[in-house]
Amino acid sequence: MPTNDGGYVMAGTARSYDGDVSGLHGVNGNGDAWVVKMDAAGNIEWQRCLGGSKPEDAWAVRQTGDGGFILACDANSTNGDVTYHHGDGPWANTDAWVVKLDANGLLEWEHALGGSRWDSAKDVRQTADGGYIMAGFTDSKDGDVTGKQGPHNQWDAWVVKLNDAGSLQWQRCLGGTNRELANAVVQTPDGGYVVACEASSNDGDVTCEHSFAIADAWVVKLAPDGAIPGMQPQGSSGGGYGLAENKVSSGRDLILYPTLTTDLVTLNWSGPGAVAVNVMDFLGRDLESRQVAGNSHTIHLEPYRNGVYLVQLVFADGTQVVRRVVKE
Repeated sequence: MPTNDGGYVMAGTARSYDGDVSGLHGVNGNGDAWVVKMDAAGNIEWQRCLGGSKPEDAWAVRQTGDGGFILACDANSTNGDVTYHHGDGPWANTDAWVVKLDANGLLEWEHALGGSRWDSAKDVRQTADGGYIMAGFTDSKDGDVTGKQGPHNQWDAWVVKLNDAGSLQWQRCLGGTNRELANAVVQTPDGGYVVACEASSNDGDVTCEHSFAIADAWVVKLAPDGAIPGMQPQGSSGGGYGLAENKVSSGRDLILYPTLTTDLVTLNWSGPGAVAVNVMDFLGRDLESRQVAGNSHTIHLEPYRNGVYLVQLVFADGTQVVRRVVKE
């Protein structure tokens, strides 16, 4: 990853006690998360081992606005640099671990996140408010984790918002009854987030079919508070949000065809009254909006570049539905 001074920073795992590696915490072959800062010519300026006696790994590193670095790691230790690890039972293998270093590689703070089962951080970035957004997956239903939809051993994609000191502000589980995970997250101009995931469910938050593949690529747009824009809450006390593909919450039927097109998309719906038809890009940014009377409408996607678009219908009573269409 390029740094502001023209050099580079890398993150990964170290298991060595010699060569370029110093300060390893792991024992019995267990590795540490390892960060290396290099100058423009690739010469090492400093390196830092992070962890305890059990295995730790670093999956992503980004430079922060103060010249320091934020890391997305996995932690198994309850000692060394790792504090407040959640698990002490048979399934307590891994916590997601977010680590903040200063510009010289010195530890400023760290936060282990998760519950009593396997939790993992795959990406982290600084946000416009000076905090941080983390993406990964969770198999826990306790500790920091609420709203997980899948059973044990079937992960949910997991997004966590931290403040500038690493304290948890909100977290969001995304998925269904099968396995989902998040690989990357980025903040969008509206203050929300877009998350790059893998999905193998056909229920819950996931509204695509997986007839011929183990997993699909899955892109999720979140509002600044972690909600899915345009979604109606589902369930009783806890839980997640679902994307309605075929019916809005009032029971109106919606048919959108084709879902793969070069230009025209036709919408048909039941129930009288005017509706607002909004077209958005996959980041949730508005492209066009029309008030339509009747029960049908045709959208022209020809002016737009190829990609994924969201079509939102908002009815007079406030109910709404969002459908996905791909322009090729």
